[in-house]
Amino acid sequence: ALDPYNANGHDGIVRDGVIANDESGEALVKMAVAQAKATYGPAWPGLTEEEWLVQARRSYREADNGIPVLDMDPMVGEAARTVTTELTDPWELFASLQDIPVLLLHGEHSDILTFEIVEKMLAEKPDMHHVVVRNRGHVPILDEADVLSALDPFLQSVDA
Repeated sequence: ALDPYNANGHDGIVRDGVIANDESGEALVKMAVAQAKATYGPAWPGLTEEEWLVQARRSYREADNGIPVLDMDPMVGEAARTVTTELTDPWELFASLQDIPVLLLHGEHSDILTFEIVEKMLAEKPDMHHVVVRNRGHVPILDEADVLSALDPFLQSVDA
């Protein structure tokens, strides 16, 4: 909880449970942008300050008191931690996609999904659609021109 002091450490004016003269909300938005840059900077080079602000706002929501808080499911990683599979080889799992349309959005600078792995994936599934998302790491933002120009045609090609 925030103490009733503004960002300069002076006593705050509390109205309806909210500090009326507190600039900490703006400071927290700046901190959210800084956190996004620290986390995703290498994966998203070249973003403008406005684009970083958009990314931070996608990760945070404004609480009732106007303060930004992380907006994510705290259990988001639980499924990955609890799901078990008898498959020990990820290529066996990939082979199960043989009859399923796949669009691979591959961040050009991914340090996880290498071009060698992508080549093997394409050899195993030649009908897989593959888009290299330029100037992105492992996780593209999904608003890049490369992604948007591939997404609609792929979705239209899939039988509903």
